[in-house]
Amino acid sequence: MINIFGGKYRGKKLEVPDGVTVPTKNRVREAVFDIYGPSIMEAKVLDLFAGSGAIALEAYSRGASYVAINEKDKGAFAVIKRNAGGFDVELLNLDYEKAIIELSKKGKVFDLVYIDPPYKEKGFYAKAVSLILQNGLVHPGSKLMLEYEEEPPKVEGDFSFSKTYRYGRTYILVLVI
Repeated sequence: MINIFGGKYRGKKLEVPDGVTVPTKNRVREAVFDIYGPSIMEAKVLDLFAGSGAIALEAYSRGASYVAINEKDKGAFAVIKRNAGGFDVELLNLDYEKAIIELSKKGKVFDLVYIDPPYKEKGFYAKAVSLILQNGLVHPGSKLMLEYEEEPPKVEGDFSFSKTYRYGRTYILVLVI
């Protein structure tokens, strides 16, 4: 179990899927919201590879106006559904490519997109960022946050700002559109 550590639902316990995903460490989750700052209030947030949904539910707890949570794995998705019970969030159980296309068809545009695929799937970063940009899911000023270990993901795009933060073995690459 992990907890939401800020906002309206501070202290709410969240289940973690068994063996399927590795949840973002508390220290890293806290840093993500320190980086994003108070602009999380009223932000539109997408957690593309959600695992337990902790990043997205933390954003909702802190006042995000719209939160979309995507997780392909059926077992992890079942955990997310339980964790998100009572929260007004959109849940998707799709491959990340299909989720991007589905959200684009709905006209969704996000202020923050969190990308934390299984670390062994290095190609997912570049493809996800490319599809997000191609499908108009972000606007000038939107932030893409990529969580990774070891080698930084190779992504292409016209970014106005980028910065990498390190937390032990975990890195967060912030790209601003």
